[in-house]
Amino acid sequence: MLVKLRLLLGAVLLLLACGPQEKKKSDDPTVVAEALDEPVDLSVNAIGAFWTSQPLARTSSATGSGKPGALQFVAADGGDVRTLITGLNRPSAI
Repeated sequence: MLVKLRLLLGAVLLLLACGPQEKKKSDDPTVVAEALDEPVDLSVNAIGAFWTSQPLARTSSATGSGKPGALQFVAADGGDVRTLITGLNRPSAI
């Protein structure tokens, strides 16, 4: 299960890295995502869906769920939300 999750995360990150790039001018370098009304479904199989939901906030914690700007996973069976990556605005986060 962990291997599948890692492969799925790798595929999502690859899709995000290779996708169309828009150059946007922003006065706030910590904001790298637009606030969305609904989650963007990026799932590639039946185990769940990944999305970014809010502009990133400065945070030193990598735990918890529902943090702004976190890459989150929702189990397809309606299970709990686990925050996988927070603080993507920090250069050392990836």
